[in-house]
Amino acid sequence: MEAGVPLAPMVAEGRVTIEPLSEQFSRAAGALIRTVLQEEFGAAIRACEDADLEDVLSAYAGTGSAAWVADRDGVVCGVAAVRETESGALELKRFYVRAECRGKGIGGTLLREVERRAAEDGYQQIVLTTTHLMARAQEVYRHFGYQLDSTERKGAVTLHTYRKRLVRAALGARRLSGPLPNTGTGEIAVVVERPRGSCEGWHWDRQTHTLVLTEYYDRPVPVNYGLAPEWVNPADQDALDVILLDDRRMQPGETLVAVPAGVLLRPDGDDKLLAVPAGGAVRPVGLDERSRARVSAWWDDAHQPVGWEGEEGIDRLFARCRRQGAMNG
Repeated sequence: MEAGVPLAPMVAEGRVTIEPLSEQFSRAAGALIRTVLQEEFGAAIRACEDADLEDVLSAYAGTGSAAWVADRDGVVCGVAAVRETESGALELKRFYVRAECRGKGIGGTLLREVERRAAEDGYQQIVLTTTHLMARAQEVYRHFGYQLDSTERKGAVTLHTYRKRLVRAALGARRLSGPLPNTGTGEIAVVVERPRGSCEGWHWDRQTHTLVLTEYYDRPVPVNYGLAPEWVNPADQDALDVILLDDRRMQPGETLVAVPAGVLLRPDGDDKLLAVPAGGAVRPVGLDERSRARVSAWWDDAHQPVGWEGEEGIDRLFARCRRQGAMNG
């Protein structure tokens, strides 16, 4: 998602159109947000203000971000902005409608446009955080299928986090993978099994060489997770698992060539190979503490990583694994 780019045709509702945020409306969008915050929070407004209000267009112009406005005869009467989270979900950061424009379906139209674009771009979950003061907004969220996920007290304000799963495939669905690409020295062929941001648990079927949807997750997968079908990990007698150190959006069944970069050690010996797509990552992921914490948060206490190794661990991992024939046929 990229803000300010015509991602979709305008959605008309009477004299109101929903369109991607442009420079023309950026200042007005920030002013509308401040006005609503002042109405709702009064003296506590600073707790909800961020630097994004100074230039909404620039704040939501990067990869994984976008913003829209509801325009009524040249006047901004509503705004919605989104930003990708570290786990690959889409967070609704700013969603406000001018007071005199509420109750006319404008907020619902904005929200439907956000969800439509999110689903088209492959996002499977939208999250948002609101406060106890925004009771009417919470009614709207619940009406559109958002479910309360957590509640947290922060000073004088109670924060409520909501989540909504978007359209997903049916359990038992199958997806063909692409043919395994040819590899050179020091490279491996990888099939993407569970892309970053996915709530679908696709698993490799060695007999048919297809992916099968066997489960759903409450939280999106925080990394692009795949497997190397030509290698078997003796820990589970299954294909070697691969974590791709690239946050670009991938698809289940996508195949690519990758270069091993390290190893994530698991207590059960089902260690994961860390790898970078050949030619370099589009959105690189470093092995710093923040990235490690993001990966670790996806597993329960019994499966937490017990160590991280760089290139020194790669040979040891492959020495334990068994090579098997290519599976292109």
